[in-house]
Amino acid sequence: MWRSLDRGETFERVFARPVSALAVERPGGRVIVAAAASWRDHHEPGLLVSDDRGETWQPLPGEWPVHRRIALVVPDPRVPGRLWVGTAGNGALVGEPVADGG
Repeated sequence: MWRSLDRGETFERVFARPVSALAVERPGGRVIVAAAASWRDHHEPGLLVSDDRGETWQPLPGEWPVHRRIALVVPDPRVPGRLWVGTAGNGALVGEPVADGG
């Protein structure tokens, strides 16, 4: 995954693993959620979150479908912190916000 902080003038690589879905909190927002696949480095697949525009990444807390390909990640525009996750042929999940807003 690559990012640009200057409206596309330049790009830098911020994530080396394959990504099947991506969500940004809002245009220009700092929070990014990526559905990452396991690939060559033997990391578990799953959802990762960055709260600094992709500079650093952490596993998103919760029980996400690590053995299914995540096809869609969508933040709920009406409920801050709620995340909708669609899997390839295995249904959809919803992640509710936690008490601290994460």
